[in-house]
Amino acid sequence: MIKLARLTITAPKGTADREMGNVMNVALDATGISMNEISLALSKDYHHNTHFGNWCLVPVLDNEKTKALADYFGRPLDFQHALLEASDLQQFAVGDKVRITSRNDWAMPYSGEGKVTEINAEQVAILAILKKGSGKGWRFKVWDEVTIEKV
Repeated sequence: MIKLARLTITAPKGTADREMGNVMNVALDATGISMNEISLALSKDYHHNTHFGNWCLVPVLDNEKTKALADYFGRPLDFQHALLEASDLQQFAVGDKVRITSRNDWAMPYSGEGKVTEINAEQVAILAILKKGSGKGWRFKVWDEVTIEKV
């Protein structure tokens, strides 16, 4: 899994230049970190590439370099999550009990438990059996933002 987070950018007090890109470049120079060490470029999809938001940089790799930048800005990393990679699917077998942690479209965390009902090269289907025999299921594919772990 590729661990990701959001980096909040803040301009230091008394700074005349309030443009996000310039503030970020000053921080990178001050810490000796390059954008290549913290950025992500997985596809043509805007969602899976590092980009500026409203005074934040998302998604960024959740690593020591990114944490050093967060410390420079005096802000914690937040919205930490992971992207499912094809190699992650190899650790599961049909019937395995798993815990799922993800975020919905409003960035609210959710989790659940269930068992793996199907696996193929690009996606995994997980069925969570709820009380009284009702079922709830998820189908995740490679590059979905989800953490799946055996229980």
